[in-house]
Amino acid sequence: MQKSTNRLRSERLALVGRKLRLPTFYSRWAMDLAWLVALLPILITAGGPRMVFWSNLTLLVVTVLIWQVLFAIARRRPPDLASVTAALGLAILLPADTSVMMIIMTASFGIVLAELIFGGRGWSFLNPVVVGITFLMFSTPALSGAQAQVATLAVLPGAALLIGSGLVHWQTPLAALLASSTAALLLNLSPQTVLVDGTALFVLIFLVADPVASAHTRIGRWAHGALVGLLIVALLPASGTVTVQALCFAALLGSIFAPLIDAGATTLAIRTTRRARNG
Repeated sequence: MQKSTNRLRSERLALVGRKLRLPTFYSRWAMDLAWLVALLPILITAGGPRMVFWSNLTLLVVTVLIWQVLFAIARRRPPDLASVTAALGLAILLPADTSVMMIIMTASFGIVLAELIFGGRGWSFLNPVVVGITFLMFSTPALSGAQAQVATLAVLPGAALLIGSGLVHWQTPLAALLASSTAALLLNLSPQTVLVDGTALFVLIFLVADPVASAHTRIGRWAHGALVGLLIVALLPASGTVTVQALCFAALLGSIFAPLIDAGATTLAIRTTRRARNG
């Protein structure tokens, strides 16, 4: 039974690799390592000399590793680095004055309910960072602490690595940026609200375009990104300032609808092909 489960998991990972058009040398560990490398510039600029950031990061990593090991023991298979990348993403978006208990609960809720209970990365349709931050947002609606400021230039190297290697498709974040800019113009807001915001770019490229949580069809990627972009603008506060709450809630809603968008795109493609064949 265990061998059969491992074989199915390997086949699914291979299928994900083919969907993403990854080179054959991309193993699960290599993909996780690429995500870690892409996050490094953002972590360095976001954390800087602030010890509270690095202490929160350490607690997040320890928490997700504990859960990863527990589930690995229960399922009798080795852990992976995917949980560590989730911890890094949470550290970037987490308010600085979040209590120790809430940090543990946020990490636990995100990694367990959005990833591990489904069987690990590649089996779920949700991003653990998005789910964790959304949980924190609803648990403590009045978030008083300021999130780490994500520099736009720090996002670009990681974005180039992920898009260039095929781990992330460029259509999704581009569609989100175009949709949010258009919606902002129609609402008399500055179109640069999302375009030049480092945190928004981080969420769009690293979380919304995450292959696990995004659409996989070509049309679906554009539709999914456009939906998230419109939701971001719709969820902005009256001041028009981009907030982590608006970004993550839009990302969560987008990932929930991504499978439905893919199903619709697939159905449309089949019908179009049939009509073309039948003249």
